[in-house]
Amino acid sequence: FILSCEVMFVFFTLYYSAEELLQIERLRELYLSNGWNILDGSIIICCYIAIMFGVIHVIKASDFVERNMSSIHTSMHVSFDEMATIQTQFDVSKAVVIFLAWFKIFKFASLNRSVSLILAAFGRAGPFLIVV
Repeated sequence: FILSCEVMFVFFTLYYSAEELLQIERLRELYLSNGWNILDGSIIICCYIAIMFGVIHVIKASDFVERNMSSIHTSMHVSFDEMATIQTQFDVSKAVVIFLAWFKIFKFASLNRSVSLILAAFGRAGPFLIVV
């Protein structure tokens, strides 16, 4: 199940990248004038970083198991610090993608009147919130 979700994530990222490249080709210089397009680009970049960390995680885990297979039936303890660090980097990269994707959801939520009023209030209060 997890592998199928990761494969779908990679396909979604590739499709989303192609869609954004077509939009860049169509809009040219105007592409960067819209903040939502910048958000789209940052989401795509973070998705590729998450995919990279996922691949590194699988390769390092396989290598880690092969290196430490001989110490299974001994009294020697194996340090999992390297694996914990890689897992933490992978989790943080996924968390950043999810965080940025929530902002993308706000774009579509603005079709609702009450949500658009709340977003407008946050937009006016944004500079004050950043200072805090």
